[in-house]
Amino acid sequence: MDDAAPASTIGRKLTILMLVLAVVVIGWTGGWFWLKGEVARRMDDQISRLDGRGLIVRCLDRTVSGWPFRIDIDCSDPSLTQKAGSAALSFKHLRVTTLVYNPTLVIAEFDGPLQVTGQTGETASVTWTQLRASLGLTLLPTPKPGRLAIAGDGLVANVMRPGSPEAKLEATHVELHARQSPDAAPGSNDVDLVVTLSAAKLSVANHSLGPEIADYGLDSVARGLPSERGEGGFMKAWLGSGGSLVVRKGRMSVGGFSIDASGPVTANADGSVNAPLKLIASGFATLMQPPAATMKGRNELMGLATVFTLFGKSVPEADGIPAGSRSVDLTIEQGRIKFGPTGVGHLPPVF
Repeated sequence: MDDAAPASTIGRKLTILMLVLAVVVIGWTGGWFWLKGEVARRMDDQISRLDGRGLIVRCLDRTVSGWPFRIDIDCSDPSLTQKAGSAALSFKHLRVTTLVYNPTLVIAEFDGPLQVTGQTGETASVTWTQLRASLGLTLLPTPKPGRLAIAGDGLVANVMRPGSPEAKLEATHVELHARQSPDAAPGSNDVDLVVTLSAAKLSVANHSLGPEIADYGLDSVARGLPSERGEGGFMKAWLGSGGSLVVRKGRMSVGGFSIDASGPVTANADGSVNAPLKLIASGFATLMQPPAATMKGRNELMGLATVFTLFGKSVPEADGIPAGSRSVDLTIEQGRIKFGPTGVGHLPPVF
């Protein structure tokens, strides 16, 4: 009899535990299905609002799944098209995931190719082997984007503008990080922007610009970003209304040779660019090694090194600036490019 009482007590506790567990599972499942319906409803509402603003959003074969701990949204052939004009953007497939217990983090995976058509006839086609993005949200006082990170491998982008030769960008790895600038003035819309390209090549009309393969980096802040795209496109709404891109540090590096740039980039009302930039080159000794031990595009790099040798000034050794570095002012004024006192070309309008 003494053993029967504890066994009965344990049985009752297990029964209560199982009932509590069943209630939790049923409640969680009901909550998840409510959230699933709420996500679908809010997506439909947002698509309707965008439609009212002249943007057509398509998300074919949409499904919402992921029970019990995720919300997964799948779309086939997602696209964004502007009613007035020919601007359009489309992917092959989109998958978006967020965790129920961490709704402030959204992760998206994209299947290419990405096709983009601009209002003035420019087109872009981008392919990759893997592309993933994460978005951190701030929920209070109102929901808004916080941090954005995009990473991809095997990127190939082809860009065409009417009357211009085809431009092509290839990179083994790309990353983009953006966040609301913590130093922004109240009410301003400034964004910190960091971009890196690994083993990248840029060519125009099948001719390489600069070294054949190089690593590139950009640490900058985009000031005065517009809240609306504007009739003339994003660049005109941004730079044409007084916005700027302040380059804290832009870098091109090949082996031990590198060129850093810093300064503001602005545009005039006609889209011509202004940019007083300071360039600092380092690692000249790398270019003196035997050709077999150096990188591709050595001749182009030697040409750049010659410019810094002829027109540059010696830069004192400092933190982040090795001995033997030289600086040159690169000035872009109304689209006209000058290396020191020498004109080297013209940059087309950005809008």
